[in-house]
Amino acid sequence: TSSTYLLVQADIGNTISVQVSAANCNGSVTSPATASVTKATQTAPPAPTLASATSNSITLNTVTGCEYNINGGAYQTSSTFTGLALSTSYSFTQRLAETATHFASPESPKANFSTTETGGEAPVIISTSLPDGIVGELYSQTLQATGTQPIRWKLIDGSLPKGLEFSDEGVISGTPTDETTEKFVVLATNEVGECKQELSITIKLAAEPPVITTTSLLAGKVGEPYHQILTATGTAPMKWEVIEEKLPTGLTISTEGVISGTPTESGTFKFTVEVSNIAGSDKAELSIFIDDVGISENDLSTIIVYPNPTIGELVVSSEYRVLGIEIFDIYGRAVSTHYSILTTHYSIDLSHLPSGVYLVIINAETGIQIRKVIKL
Repeated sequence: TSSTYLLVQADIGNTISVQVSAANCNGSVTSPATASVTKATQTAPPAPTLASATSNSITLNTVTGCEYNINGGAYQTSSTFTGLALSTSYSFTQRLAETATHFASPESPKANFSTTETGGEAPVIISTSLPDGIVGELYSQTLQATGTQPIRWKLIDGSLPKGLEFSDEGVISGTPTDETTEKFVVLATNEVGECKQELSITIKLAAEPPVITTTSLLAGKVGEPYHQILTATGTAPMKWEVIEEKLPTGLTISTEGVISGTPTESGTFKFTVEVSNIAGSDKAELSIFIDDVGISENDLSTIIVYPNPTIGELVVSSEYRVLGIEIFDIYGRAVSTHYSILTTHYSIDLSHLPSGVYLVIINAETGIQIRKVIKL
């Protein structure tokens, strides 16, 4: 009979003797020792093939069990070679690496590959500011950078507003949930270098469209200064303008909604104002009465303002009906306004105002008077 013995790793470096015995007789025969067992050989693989090349690196296609060589140097397990010269040809071989049971194979035929002709550029981030977002509304912004593609992005410091995410393509997207301002630092990288940039995003509440709250205007008098501030609710800033008809000659309206000037003609003037902001607009029809009749000294004396000085309450008393009262501080800022009074006796609480000198503009049926009042 015959028997086969398969060599194992433990046999490498040892000799083997075979002992034979017969079943029908006594005794046995031992063969001479064999030569020392050595590792098996391997066949050389084919020439390497190119996976990719840049201006300073070359990557070969990976072959299982192989190691790789450039220009006859030492073999390495990685199939990527970096730090190479621009637009230069290199020679590559590969071989099956030595294992516990096999010797390394002969090297493959050579293959020549070159780095690319143009040098790469490190990224430079050109996005230096980001638009504001609105709570509950979709936000999407793609960061921009110059340099050799591909460019990968990463958030390396700080955090985005809640509800937003940052992708490695440089896209900030999502739906913010809270009113906030967040600062953060992003990093852009490519095969040549990297660039950092600090950015911030402000998330605001949704803007409210304006609603005009002024319903009537003080009367004026030819040749006398006129001042009236229009008011509206809504998100600032707001812009005012007259869109239909016109103001009395001599009066203008500012974008802040202040009607001022010195009227030069009498009459009742109707016009339409519009106020707008980022969320919308509102219109209102208003009118101003300009009187051309002078006010006699006796008429002026019919309006009494007391007590003056005052610690809080200020009373305006007149023989004729008072139409409206405006109070201004010494900087010209309106601090208290009262319209459509239509009475001869009116009380105003000034206790909330700081001590100082104030101008009280009284619009009565007999005309406009200005009084100086001291608040203690």
